Amino acid sequence: MSSLKYTGPEYGGITWTSAFDNMTYSDGLIPEGVMPGGTAIKQADGTTYNVAEGGETYQSLYDKGKVEPVHASAWHYFTNSWGQGVINDSWVSDLNYIALREVSLSYQVPQQVARRMGATHLNLTLTGRNLGYLLNNMPNGENPESVRGTSVSEFRVRTFSPFTANYMLSVNIGF
Repeated sequence: MSSLKYTGPEYGGITWTSAFDNMTYSDGLIPEGVMPGGTAIKQADGTTYNVAEGGETYQSLYDKGKVEPVHASAWHYFTNSWGQGVINDSWVSDLNYIALREVSLSYQVPQQVARRMGATHLNLTLTGRNLGYLLNNMPNGENPESVRGTSVSEFRVRTFSPFTANYMLSVNIGF
């Protein structure tokens, strides 16, 4: 489950004891990234560590004990917040589906049966529309046709309404 990523050891989270409050957390992660050279990082003892010229990766700073893991809640917020101007891969998915739009089954009643009813012919048709999807790669089998919008910021799943199937029985009698 992507929404639980890093929230605990069972979801890939790192357990550590913070030097700032001496509390133990288990929702940490080491983000991929480089801090620019000269960045001042406040340490728990009140000193400041200045990132080396040319920058240092978050992982190397963690290995040196200069930074602590990032809490999963902060990471999820800042990597998924429109207000932060961030666009990431979890916002984009390939939408593929094949819909089973209509299936009709017809039966022509034999003429001798139709004639007994005073008709020249009798046809029965059972039709089903919007029966489901033969292929649907939306997460959790959501309705792919619930995606709406005309711009990048609005092209998203708007509702979680299921598709609606319709069934019809038609009787065609000729006299």
